[in-house]
Amino acid sequence: GVNGIIIVNSKYYRFDLYANVILAGLTLYTNWIFIPMYGINGAAFATALSLLIFNLMKMIFVYVKMGIHPFTNQTIKAIFLISLCYFLIGNIPLINNVEAEISISIVNCLIRCSLLVILYLPLLIWMKISQDINQMLIEMKKRYIC
Repeated sequence: GVNGIIIVNSKYYRFDLYANVILAGLTLYTNWIFIPMYGINGAAFATALSLLIFNLMKMIFVYVKMGIHPFTNQTIKAIFLISLCYFLIGNIPLINNVEAEISISIVNCLIRCSLLVILYLPLLIWMKISQDINQMLIEMKKRYIC
């Protein structure tokens, strides 16, 4: 995200160094805990957990020190909507063909991605979640249709 850039370009630039040192220590500690228990999956979980804590720490710092917050209620709506669409499309049965496994996988991916865009974008526009996207579409409509 942009939290690191905001911090580095402010009078609190030293915090970025401290945050990165904390990230390194947290990553080592979580790897030490989770790799013996879960192997490679533990390493992935440890990394994800460390980065989540690191980014939350920076986001809270930017909010407390500068009053800037990147999320709104619209963000929660957008996350819920994309999760719903992903769940619905994830339950569509896959095309299976053992002989043409790679090409079928590409076709499945293209179908699911296309369906996600076809389902998500109209709902995003209809719910007016992003003013920027709605304004861009209005301008495109004026330019190309009218």
